Amino acid sequence: MTKHKLGYFIAFSILVLICAPTLFSEGMFLDGLTYSAISKNMANGLGSFWVPYYTEQLFPEFYEHPPLGIGLQALFFKIFGDSIFVERIYSLGTFLITGGIMALIWKRINGSFKYGWLPILFFALIGNVAWACSNNLLENTMMIFTTLAALWIIKSRSQGIIWLILGGFSLLLAFLTKGFTSLYVWSLPFFFFLFAKEEKFGKMAVNTIVLILSTVVPLGVLFIVSNDAYTSLSEYFMKQVVGSISNVQTVDSRFSILIKFFESSIFSLIALVIVAIIGRVKKHTFDFKSNRSVALTLLAVTLSGIVPIMISLKQRPFYILTVYPLFSIAISFWFVPFIQQFKAWKISTVKTLAALTGTLAISLTVIFWGKLVRDKNLVTDVKTIITHIGRDTSVNVCMDTRLRYNVTAYFHRYGEINLLLPEYGPREFIILHKEDCRPMFEGNYEKVSLDTKDFHLYKRQ
Repeated sequence: MTKHKLGYFIAFSILVLICAPTLFSEGMFLDGLTYSAISKNMANGLGSFWVPYYTEQLFPEFYEHPPLGIGLQALFFKIFGDSIFVERIYSLGTFLITGGIMALIWKRINGSFKYGWLPILFFALIGNVAWACSNNLLENTMMIFTTLAALWIIKSRSQGIIWLILGGFSLLLAFLTKGFTSLYVWSLPFFFFLFAKEEKFGKMAVNTIVLILSTVVPLGVLFIVSNDAYTSLSEYFMKQVVGSISNVQTVDSRFSILIKFFESSIFSLIALVIVAIIGRVKKHTFDFKSNRSVALTLLAVTLSGIVPIMISLKQRPFYILTVYPLFSIAISFWFVPFIQQFKAWKISTVKTLAALTGTLAISLTVIFWGKLVRDKNLVTDVKTIITHIGRDTSVNVCMDTRLRYNVTAYFHRYGEINLLLPEYGPREFIILHKEDCRPMFEGNYEKVSLDTKDFHLYKRQ
């Protein structure tokens, strides 16, 4: 095995190594837990592709996001069952596939896979990457399609319009996964024109139009042939796009998302500064010219994926996850000349490093597999209660518990338990959080003797 093949093995091992402690343990961020519950429902015949189902009371019609990411994960559940590790392996797979596409982009630009492990390594070290990988976000799937679209667009520059059309269609798939935040890749032909200056404005304009039409026309056809698709995406637009701009605020400043980007990229930015300082001190003359235009193009596209989010005050750091593959490729161009200045490592040294990172990745995966590291009391209580009352049933809760959305998500993901307010009808069991709301339940309820910490079960007598 060559040193560069080992480099890829090391980069992917580091990605798994960083993700393993949280990826393969129990407990998950609310959004990812909710998506996995909805996907599992779809796999089990609850809801449909265009009308996903969450719970009887909460989002019986889930239009908060386009359905493709949920549908793909539902297929995964259909094939592999409903173990809690299904969504985790799926999530890791999205990052491994994205890394593979990054390597193909590198080869397309450079003519070989040599040094293509470098952007994958930088990508693994981005602050939000391990967290996103561990928490089953829709952006994880969307990232495959945005990065793939970039590959096809870059390929179209030398191999014709068909690849541009494939790029537009890939962005349609990205849109159907998480919506409008994917469409920034439309800007790629313009920034190639601006920085590479290899084609005339007219050709760039035509390429951009073809790219956009390749996304929009199939979407229009979908609306015509499927009323369910039109309803689903219209509801998404009103709830998430219009609603987030006019009603929802999660940050105080529109610049918060830009600040989060720099915080997440701090390792890469510091490394760039160090390279520049070493080059100046040692008077190295690194040749950045060959791929400078491509690097600037990808950096510009990166910013085009961040700036539109500043329109809304509803911002989360993971909204810009999909820009990091292109950003990592861009900065890697500046590092290759620097790395080439050093005497090549012996193959034995690289093999030792590969063995070390691979062993650590496997070891951490085994150590943390199934460990409970997040929401310990809640997950333990949920499992204990489900063991007693069985799966696929409904229980009463009061509004205090109903508004704890992670409680709803855990109960439904682990046991298909619907948590219903009393107005939906009395049930055999009620679940209370530390005796909250106990007086509101009429009738004779007796506490069930279970070893729970925060949530307790009562049974109607």
